[in-house]
Amino acid sequence: LGRQVFVGNNLATLEIDAETDKLQKLPGTASSTCMQRCRINEQNVIIESAYSELRIYRYNNGKWALSNLVEGFAAPVNALEIEQSGAIWASNMNRGAYRIELSRDLRKVTNLKYYKNAADSGTTIKHIMKVRGRIVFSDNKRLYTYDDLNQQIIPYNDLNAGLNNTADIHSATPIDDRTFWLSGKNGY
Repeated sequence: LGRQVFVGNNLATLEIDAETDKLQKLPGTASSTCMQRCRINEQNVIIESAYSELRIYRYNNGKWALSNLVEGFAAPVNALEIEQSGAIWASNMNRGAYRIELSRDLRKVTNLKYYKNAADSGTTIKHIMKVRGRIVFSDNKRLYTYDDLNQQIIPYNDLNAGLNNTADIHSATPIDDRTFWLSGKNGY
């Protein structure tokens, strides 16, 4: 993230010192599962998930630094994605997903909704990713997306129909605006 390199692990968030190449523990952190640079409530920040909290980093004096913990959310998160609206989607370690909206100052949760599974599925949401700007979910069988009008997770029919096999897809990596890699336990 710029000239800074962050490393997450089970104990803390670490930063590689650019001058000495040594790892330093960032104060105020305990475990780190995902970090993402994003724009939330018209603010450029880094959001970090952990086993029990969300953290906000801000850019000050030429460096990213921990700003605050997010109040009102405590759950183990293994991945997150940010909607264009600024809402945060967090997958809960193979137990569903949360849609989280934050206060203007990014200090507390103002709206939280938990989704264990999609509207027509009895299987639990396991993975979250973004494809062409859309939040996409996987239950290791099919792909789903969020219907914001009805506030439910529905099958992503266009993507499911366009792929030979959607089983076990767990991540998407953008190549450009029209191309992306989908990966699963059996490859790309």
